[in-house]
Amino acid sequence: MTQIAMKECVIRGVDFVNNISGVESMEIGAQVDSRVDYSEREPECKCTFSLTVRNTGDRELIKIVVRMEAIYAFIGEDKRDIHIKINEELFSRAKGTACAMCGVVGLPPMAIPPISFADSQMVEVSQDRPTIH
Repeated sequence: MTQIAMKECVIRGVDFVNNISGVESMEIGAQVDSRVDYSEREPECKCTFSLTVRNTGDRELIKIVVRMEAIYAFIGEDKRDIHIKINEELFSRAKGTACAMCGVVGLPPMAIPPISFADSQMVEVSQDRPTIH
């Protein structure tokens, strides 16, 4: 069974675009870009993670990008499982950051759709480096 433990997590940046004027109704979509690099010496890895939240449709009304890096220790050999667990944890943190930004600028709460990282179509393992699409 795979276990992970976060050793360090840093938000590297947050970009916020707000083109909402007046009352707008919109659907929100989310996209994750993630890369996990494994240490050759120790059972630990570094994840570079980015969450982009934006409205669907042609006009960009709102766009939030949260960029993070995290270091994890892990127990287990299944790199795909390690990658899924790390991304589930970082998605939750990035989603909270994006929602908090909406409150800071006076927007109503935003419901960011969930992402299933266990979906086999999302995670590719290539040369011991899983990548999220």
